[in-house]
Amino acid sequence: MIQIACVHNLNIFQVVECNELINLCFNTNRFEDYKTIIIFVENYKIIGFVGICESFLNQLCIHPSHRNKGIATKLLKMSYNIIKKPLKLYVDKKKETTDYLVSFYKKNGYYIEYENNKEYLMYIN
Repeated sequence: MIQIACVHNLNIFQVVECNELINLCFNTNRFEDYKTIIIFVENYKIIGFVGICESFLNQLCIHPSHRNKGIATKLLKMSYNIIKKPLKLYVDKKKETTDYLVSFYKKNGYYIEYENNKEYLMYIN
């Protein structure tokens, strides 16, 4: 089930689960930067997460044991339905999954707006 939440309305258990998931998937945790998040909950556990900061999506992550089940696509679609304006996100070029991520976002309607030697800036209208 997908839930939209304001970070300040989360209970301590949800905050811990979100942070654990981000830390599992990323080297840097920016949870405190988000006002709004979208989470995917299954059996009372948070298994998917995306942070929203203005019109940027950040730290889209799915627990490794739940990947390739369409959860990330559902979170992307919900993000677009909520914000209803051009959404942007960055993809780090130095990850081993960069090509997969760029392909995944393109498959979901995103375009590369800009790139440098460090990252891609992608968007969807």
